[in-house]
Amino acid sequence: MLGQSYRLTRATMAAVRGIPRQGCRILPEGSVVVVESISDAVQTVNVRCQNEELWMFGVDLEERGSPQPQMPELGAERLRLPTPLHLRSEGR
Repeated sequence: MLGQSYRLTRATMAAVRGIPRQGCRILPEGSVVVVESISDAVQTVNVRCQNEELWMFGVDLEERGSPQPQMPELGAERLRLPTPLHLRSEGR
């Protein structure tokens, strides 16, 4: 589940992390969240939606989230780009 992306199939409430006063957001249907950590004690998951750090109940994510295909990790494959013309040494 860690690092897994989920697309919400229904609007779901999530609480904002890292602020002194608790704030909540309604994430609309179709939002994509990424699981960053899990808290077994209170059965919540810390997620990121776009650039916002949130937490939500694990059961809400299980009931209202559809797992998305995993993207390859950054740097797992080297991107092969052609050498720019000004850097090529073709017979110079």
